[in-house]
Amino acid sequence: MSPHVFWFSSAIVTDYPDDVQRHIEQIGQYVKDTASALSAWIAHHPNEFIIAVSAAITALFTGILAIATIRLWNSTAELARLAKRQADDMKDSIAASKTSADAASKSANLAETALFVGQRPYVFVTRPHFRDTISLDTFNFDPQAPPVWPTIKYPLENHGQTPAIIIEVCAESLFEASLPDIPEYRENRIYGDLGYILGVGDKRAPEFVFKTPITGRVMNDVATGASRLYAFGYVKYEDIFGYIHTVGFCWRYQLIANRFLPEAHKAYNYRNTEQAPSK
Repeated sequence: MSPHVFWFSSAIVTDYPDDVQRHIEQIGQYVKDTASALSAWIAHHPNEFIIAVSAAITALFTGILAIATIRLWNSTAELARLAKRQADDMKDSIAASKTSADAASKSANLAETALFVGQRPYVFVTRPHFRDTISLDTFNFDPQAPPVWPTIKYPLENHGQTPAIIIEVCAESLFEASLPDIPEYRENRIYGDLGYILGVGDKRAPEFVFKTPITGRVMNDVATGASRLYAFGYVKYEDIFGYIHTVGFCWRYQLIANRFLPEAHKAYNYRNTEQAPSK
C-alpha cells in the first residue's frame, strides 16, 4: 500500500473518535452531573431525602411482604387441597370400614339367626279332643236335656331342639255360625299349671273345662250345619335364648267324625316371637 494512503486513513480515525467511546463518555458525564445534582439536593433538602429513603425502604419491604404473603397463600391453598384430599381419603376409608363392619355384623346376625331357628323349641297344639265322647246319644235326642260341661284336652308337643317353658295357656270355645274376624280372648285366660318344662320331643295334654255348655240343641245345630262348635286359643312359651313365642290355634268340631278338625283362619292360627323382658 502507498504510504500516502495509510497516512490519510490514520488522519480520518484521529479526527473522528469511535462512537462507542463517545457514548460511554456521555453516559459517564450524565452520571456525574446527576450525582452532583442529587448531592446538592440532598444538602439543601436533608429531611425530604430521609422521607424519600424511608418511603423507598417501606415500599421495598412492602413488596417483599406482598411476595411472601402470596407465597404463603399459595402454600396454605396447597395445604388446604392436601387436607381435603386426606379428608376425602379418610371418608372413603371410614366408609369402607363401615361397610366391612356392617358385613361382619350381618354375617354374625345370620349365624345367630341360623342357630336360633335351628335350635329353638317349636310347640304345636295337636288335635284337641273331648275326654268323654259327646254325641246326640248323650242327650237321648232330647233338646231340653240339661247341659253338659265336657272336659277338653289340648295335646302340646315340642318338635324343636331345645326345651320350652310353658308360661301361658288360653283355651277358648265358641258356638256360632262362623268365626269373628278377630279372636276374642277372655280377660281371665290363664288356666292350668304353668311354668312347666316341655322337653325336646315331649308331649303333654293339659285338660280344661270347655267354656261352651253342650246341649241337645247345640248338637242338633252342629249336625244340621246351622252353627259350628270351635275350640281356639294360644300357648305362650319361653326358650333358653331369651325369647317368648306365642302359637295360636283353632279347631272345629266335626260331629260325624266325632273329633276336632283344623280350621284355616289366619287370625286364629299364628306364631309370634318377641324378646323376653329383662329379669
